[in-house]
Amino acid sequence: GKQRCDFLVLLAHAPLGGPARAAKLARDPLLSAPAAERGVTAAQLVIAWLIDLSPVIVPVVGARRPESARALAAATSIVLDDEA
Repeated sequence: GKQRCDFLVLLAHAPLGGPARAAKLARDPLLSAPAAERGVTAAQLVIAWLIDLSPVIVPVVGARRPESARALAAATSIVLDDEA
């Protein structure tokens, strides 16, 4: 018989917009100020927001450097409040 799937997973491909747009995040005052207040980068804040938005969203980030991958993985532990 058929199996029923009760959930949907949304893969957010290139959630930072690719390398060129990701660099712009750090300069965007709407993201950089709240990120700095929390001691994280703008990119980490965006990833944390996507994760917080819904449990079915999985950000797929293509980090080219190990330190970038580690920094973005750390975004999974960021707890956002209602203001964020």
